[in-house]
Amino acid sequence: MTTKRLFTTICTLALTLCMAWAQGPNGSENYYQDADGKKGAALKTALCKIIYSRTEVIYDDIWSAFETTDLRSDGKIWDMYSNITNYRYITDQAGNYQKEGDKYNREHSFPKSWFGGKESSVPGHDLFHIYPTDGFVNGKRSNYPFGENNGEEYSSSGNFSKLGKCTYPGCTYIGDKEYVFEPNDKYKGDFARTYFYMVTCYEEQLSTWYKNYANSNEGLKATIDGSTYPAFTTWQLNMLLDWSRNDPVSEKEINRNNAVYDLQKNRNPFIDYPGLEDYIWGDKKNVTFSYDHYDGSSSGKQPVTMSFSPTSVTATLGESFTAPTLSMSPSGLTVTYSSSNTNVATVNASTGAVTLKAVGTTTITASFAGNDDYYSNSATYTLTVKKQGGDDPTPVETIIWEEDWTGASSNVSVESINNSSAVYQGDGGTNCKIYNEKLAGGTAPELLIPKTSRDINYFIATIALGHACGEMPLSFKCNKTISVTS
Repeated sequence: MTTKRLFTTICTLALTLCMAWAQGPNGSENYYQDADGKKGAALKTALCKIIYSRTEVIYDDIWSAFETTDLRSDGKIWDMYSNITNYRYITDQAGNYQKEGDKYNREHSFPKSWFGGKESSVPGHDLFHIYPTDGFVNGKRSNYPFGENNGEEYSSSGNFSKLGKCTYPGCTYIGDKEYVFEPNDKYKGDFARTYFYMVTCYEEQLSTWYKNYANSNEGLKATIDGSTYPAFTTWQLNMLLDWSRNDPVSEKEINRNNAVYDLQKNRNPFIDYPGLEDYIWGDKKNVTFSYDHYDGSSSGKQPVTMSFSPTSVTATLGESFTAPTLSMSPSGLTVTYSSSNTNVATVNASTGAVTLKAVGTTTITASFAGNDDYYSNSATYTLTVKKQGGDDPTPVETIIWEEDWTGASSNVSVESINNSSAVYQGDGGTNCKIYNEKLAGGTAPELLIPKTSRDINYFIATIALGHACGEMPLSFKCNKTISVTS
């Protein structure tokens, strides 16, 4: 063999070896090649362009998809909301359920009401966030956001899944009863990587979802911030990063990722590349991504916990104010404070001391930027500033009497309650009226309430006390509320 031919053979072999090496994990080959060399927000956008393109599986076919995506080794449905179920594929799907263990259904882990509620929309039938789960537990979850709680509202069998008030440090959820849903520890990483996928794949739709649905879905507002990056609210991102670190990618996830790829022809990169979230939001966001030479090693950093107590306070303009106590573990780390509305209150960036400026509401945030040993974190509290001498207090509605109107004449009166001298009198016709005899000047404003039917047996009146003008009733209820102004 000549030297030239030998050289050519060596070069060809080297090229073949390089091509064999240049492939991603889990058989993804060069699927992620276009994200090579990107980092942070740019990496997230590059991944969006890769994974958004897919073959759509219509919603009705999700049931049959579960046969390849979500069966356990014993052939039963893999339920991540309950640990007592042994659902048979197809036989136990849908239908009525009265308790945990009755039926399984299709769970949009990223609630569909957050993006319009349509299964026909692209995210509405995206298998990467739709799982088979116990129907009863799914109903308890409703569209509450993910979070951590004590399960005081509901716990599935063995406290496997829980619903209750959010306890995660810095949680800003203020929706229905402030309840959040907490999956079991063994699946928290699965759901975290599902959410990383959702805000990456649908990056270009996040602002629309937030604009159209956040005001009617506090859970969405507590989860995303309406931006393409970072996309998540601070507390939600910190929690999901914690969940992903504490529950690493499992064989179950890898198998499901491959099975969904067979159907949809797209992948979840956060499963293929464990720890990829750190390249986008974490301590590696300034490190470039390599799809074929990926470094998924842990940084060895430790989490930091931060929380204020209480998380909501009221202060009076012109009076001294003591900020809530910040608890932090480990202690001694450098914290920076900020105010979301400096017109209402400013805060010393180093000490957290607050200066009240005007009536209104602001959010005070304590932030730890992170370092070589610890991950970043933050905590918040809400500060409401009121004027001296009183903004009108929120009226406290109190039922003060009940009258049986059966066979009543046109005149109905009640005794003086709390010195308000409230009196009912009929006008001799079909109306009754309420007035307050104690108003200055002796003028008693009257409200005429139609007594539309003699069939009304019980009449409940409510007077809201504590108005700034004294003891004047604020409201009077007779099937509806009628307000009185001073």
